[in-house]
Amino acid sequence: MRYDELAQRIAALPAHNGVRLVAVDGCGGAGKTTFAFIVWVDAPRDIRLDRGIERDGAAAAGRWAVWMAAEDEYVARDKPIDRADLIVDGSALTAAPDRSFVVRD
Repeated sequence: MRYDELAQRIAALPAHNGVRLVAVDGCGGAGKTTFAFIVWVDAPRDIRLDRGIERDGAAAAGRWAVWMAAEDEYVARDKPIDRADLIVDGSALTAAPDRSFVVRD
């Protein structure tokens, strides 16, 4: 499942045959839940905000401000990056439209 930020509801995902379980979390599960492998995608705040506004439209700016304030509290409190098995430099993704990414040490 996924959360549709604009509709403010859970939205369905298409089925993918052959995949046992993949959990992609962008809202805090890695901070408290035990996963076999955690990927943290890190990017500067301004890039994350710009991407969200580009995707969701300018009308969502207020929701993004609330979301990011809660995210800041979560990151400071639970330090999910410390649990990451792999840290990906998300700021490089805009320069890599071919879906490649940069792994940060």
